[in-house]
Amino acid sequence: MNTHKSSHSTLSKVLAWIAVIVWAVLIFVASAKSGLDFDTGNGPLELARRWLADALSSLMGRPVDPSPIGHFSEYLVFGALLFNALRMHLRTRPSRVALCAIAIAAAYAVTDEFHQMFVPGRECDPIDWLVDVAAATIAAFVFAAVLNRRERR
Repeated sequence: MNTHKSSHSTLSKVLAWIAVIVWAVLIFVASAKSGLDFDTGNGPLELARRWLADALSSLMGRPVDPSPIGHFSEYLVFGALLFNALRMHLRTRPSRVALCAIAIAAAYAVTDEFHQMFVPGRECDPIDWLVDVAAATIAAFVFAAVLNRRERR
């Protein structure tokens, strides 16, 4: 019986890291899109960006760049996935797991911004990095708070 439980635990760990890697690849692919691809493309990412830009522009009464929302959304999920994967390995308080998740997300965000310097129509933007880190921070600490609360019960 313990072997089944142990292999399930290992499977959960593997699946958690696969989710982190898949999400990191999706972030990389999104960052590899040129500015022109976003403006003229018809893929799901481009259509979502265009819909969001139109919705925000209508709401605000002026053109709005949805890029920060895209960055925030990407790294909110990334922070949550990192926290989930790390919590299975680190035997420490959830707040420390959150700090590790934030550090990894922040480091990946640096590479993401650096990567964008080489993509036509994109640029390295420190504000985007701050948005990325803020989103990962929110996700990691929300999950840490939920885990803390669950452990107290």
